[in-house]
Amino acid sequence: MESGGRDFWGTDPELVRSFRGHRDAVLSLDFHPSGRQVASAGADGLALLWNFKEDMRPIRLVGHTGAVNSIEFSPSGAWVVTGGADGTLRLWKNSAQQAKKQLAIKGHSAPVRAASFSADAQLLLSASDDKTLKLWTVSDRRFAGSLIGHRHWVRSARFSPDCRLIASGGEDKVVMVWDAETKRQVTSFEEHEGPVLAVAFHPDGTCVASGGEDRTVKLWDLRSRKLIQHYNAHGDSVRGIKFHPGGHFLGTVGDDGRVKLWDVRQGRAACSLSGHSGAVRAIAFSDTGEHLTTAGDDSLILVWKSNIAKPAEVAPSQPQYGDIPFRSNVRQQDPPPLSHWDDKENRGSGLAHPLAEDISRVVDRIVSQMDKMTSTFQGLDRRLTRVEETTKDLISRLNRNRGGKVRENAANVLGRHQQQDDEVPSMHPAFLESGPRFAEPTDSLNARYEEPISHNPADPHATFTSQALGQPNIFNSGALAGSLRP
Repeated sequence: MESGGRDFWGTDPELVRSFRGHRDAVLSLDFHPSGRQVASAGADGLALLWNFKEDMRPIRLVGHTGAVNSIEFSPSGAWVVTGGADGTLRLWKNSAQQAKKQLAIKGHSAPVRAASFSADAQLLLSASDDKTLKLWTVSDRRFAGSLIGHRHWVRSARFSPDCRLIASGGEDKVVMVWDAETKRQVTSFEEHEGPVLAVAFHPDGTCVASGGEDRTVKLWDLRSRKLIQHYNAHGDSVRGIKFHPGGHFLGTVGDDGRVKLWDVRQGRAACSLSGHSGAVRAIAFSDTGEHLTTAGDDSLILVWKSNIAKPAEVAPSQPQYGDIPFRSNVRQQDPPPLSHWDDKENRGSGLAHPLAEDISRVVDRIVSQMDKMTSTFQGLDRRLTRVEETTKDLISRLNRNRGGKVRENAANVLGRHQQQDDEVPSMHPAFLESGPRFAEPTDSLNARYEEPISHNPADPHATFTSQALGQPNIFNSGALAGSLRP
């Protein structure tokens, strides 16, 4: 045990009790408002309510299929809420006789990492690996809305003492602060270098503490929205953070197996406790601050006497969170009796399904994208139509130009042949008597020979080529053939 400053210390914290009943790591802890009970949730799927009287067995809350990641008492202590890896929230009556009665609230599509009551017991808060936080009204058992903004799993979430704000931290390395009424993000802090695993509000509601896998603890002022304290807190990931009710000390636990208390007024470590073998995953103070409890991978729950003299009651100041007024009229009210709830996991209870809002938002986005795609396709169709019309026009022009050149070339060739005919000397008499016989031409451009030219082989002047005749076969003409090449 190592000690630092002791402005509010009597003696060093001392171990007063231990409980063992879980078969796996203990993941979450909470003190009953009276300080007479401790609630624990474990990776073994059990939630246990321990009484300080040694002759009493713990109350077993069995219902989750998979690890129970979070547990908390209602403000009066009559109820318990748990969140599990099966994606459900469950409400239990704090009674050995009614421990088997429960209400399961199904709304998340992934494991629930955090579950808690607001200080006025009007709302339930849950955070999940589906990247959302969800709110549920306790009085009429309805889904109250989603808080969407994290880009990865949400690992921790807490109400502010005045129930007006919500702080959350996630695998996206961001601490976010939300308006619980409008469900909108107020501010965010992104200085962590690793996933944020734990968040906690100061008792006066003016600042938020956070810790995570970067082994640090940071304190953020909500009035100035700035980082005001930074601690290199543990030798491994910081798993849990809780303020002492007096507001002057902060307790943290981590994978290095240490429990540490920090004097936030002086900005230094006050005490380091050892007692666990393995990572410590959960920490909680009693409402009076007289005790704190810790638990972790060794399945052991330790209860310490803090020996911190609680100063005068910390009254919440009147911070103005930007444009969000402080609300001080906090009322404590418990949920209605279990008889008012549907024992068949909300079937027929009228609980509005929380996915409806998310689905509606997604559908709106899809419709918007489809409208944009339709507009784009219409534009492409218009362009293709213009290209098609232009292509047809060009083809028509080319055909007209080519036909004109063919006729022009044919006329030129015929003119040359006519000139040659005019220059031919008088025919030999033998040729005139037995001159060539031609088929009647059907077209001046398609004349052809019906039989070979007859001539007198003894007379060299009787040998003629087709170019010397009046009706030549122009399609055998080299000049015209060349002119027809494209």
